[in-house]
Amino acid sequence: MQVLLDCAETLSEGEIRGSDRDATYLGTTMVTIDLRKASRRLRIDPVGAATDLAERLGRCAELRLCALRIARLEAERRLGGRLPGAMRAEIGTRAGEGVVLVDVDVELPLADTSEGRGRGPGRADRSSGDRR
Repeated sequence: MQVLLDCAETLSEGEIRGSDRDATYLGTTMVTIDLRKASRRLRIDPVGAATDLAERLGRCAELRLCALRIARLEAERRLGGRLPGAMRAEIGTRAGEGVVLVDVDVELPLADTSEGRGRGPGRADRSSGDRR
């Protein structure tokens, strides 16, 4: 798996939508695994292996977890310091010519930043004496 990830490139895009009270980050991260680069180390035909590998990787828990982590980090980089909630994501894999494409669509609710808020869900305001 590490050989494949070493030959991967990441591209992300997204934006924050909604008001301060119901803001959500919506974005996509695409991880492109270049089998042409990996073929030297794995001894595979990159074009012939792409379809089979895309199908196998689509069921691979290790790759799915790695893709989720990459997408989460990419999303958090775009939040401008806002606190994220629990991420929802959909993952898809497909083959291209000599590459495997892993797409992660992300929906990440953000903490309310209106009027003194912005501490995130379940976080107490320690300056007001709230010592739960």
